Amino acid sequence: MKQNKHRVLNDNRSEIILKVLALYGLKAWTEAIYCGPTFCRYVLGYELGSFRRTVLNLDVDLAFNLKVGNTRIIPPSSDFPYLGIEIPNEKRTTVWFDEMLPALRASKASLPIALGKSVDEEMVVKDLTRFPHLLLLGDKGSGKTSFIKSVIESIIHTKQPEEVEFVIVCNSRVEYSVYKESPYLLSPIMSTGEELIEVLQTICKEMERRMTLLSDSGKKQLKEYNKAVIEGELEAEILPYIIVIIDEFGELSSEHMPELRYWIKRITAIARFLGIHLVLSTRCISEEVVSKEISYNIPSQIQFYSSNESPITDKDVSKLGSRGDLLFREEGTKSFLRLQGAFVDD
Repeated sequence: MKQNKHRVLNDNRSEIILKVLALYGLKAWTEAIYCGPTFCRYVLGYELGSFRRTVLNLDVDLAFNLKVGNTRIIPPSSDFPYLGIEIPNEKRTTVWFDEMLPALRASKASLPIALGKSVDEEMVVKDLTRFPHLLLLGDKGSGKTSFIKSVIESIIHTKQPEEVEFVIVCNSRVEYSVYKESPYLLSPIMSTGEELIEVLQTICKEMERRMTLLSDSGKKQLKEYNKAVIEGELEAEILPYIIVIIDEFGELSSEHMPELRYWIKRITAIARFLGIHLVLSTRCISEEVVSKEISYNIPSQIQFYSSNESPITDKDVSKLGSRGDLLFREEGTKSFLRLQGAFVDD
């Protein structure tokens, strides 16, 4: 948590929180209060020896006393030596995509994408190549499609069509019709399971072609290869990044799901150094759709509100709001960062 964003507010809700915690033996005080577009986070210090794990189960008691729908409790850790209590705002503030543009344009990332706004008002931008794939989970209306549009807009506002190409597959062509004439599209927008299988097979062939090119050139990844082309070391064409977006893939073709899982597993296991990146979205979080292999190969995940529990979802997804309230976890990290995703106005 950034200390330069630190602020303590006079808020009677903090008094209620402290009284409830005191009933269970926790002697605590308010260190800071952060209010973001979707929720407020109360950061609490506490006396050593007074903390008990049972405190982490007081979300219902806190919600009842605070007269809110739910609360989210963040346990202390080595990175966060406090107790965090998150309470939803009575009125949410929309984070418009245009607000993210200065941070996007200032980013040095190879493929900068706008994730959203944090509770301490930081505009969070990450590099898709570092993920290198992204799995989006959540119910219908939770904000997945709007987030995908913010990914597309992030690239359009920072890269040229010859640098990045998109493949978009969605069971509703209408959702992305605004992009149907975009010069960034590698192929027309597709909407069936059969088309998706053909796309994945084509991407695998391109993946194998790029593996050969990199191997023959002695380069280990796309960035090195393209740099050698630009500097004249190699007589070849620059290879653009390819971002494959599959929205609601669990609904595209259930009868072809085993084959779909095979191709997705193959791409996510091999393509990370070849400039091919997969953004996979689904509301169906059963193992039939999101297998253990897919979840393992796509550790970078964004989880939106979900009414269903699953071994791969965080226990707090049911406490999120709709319309872009999200939890983000990057490859190599265990904890989730809560953000409000940016809204793209068509």
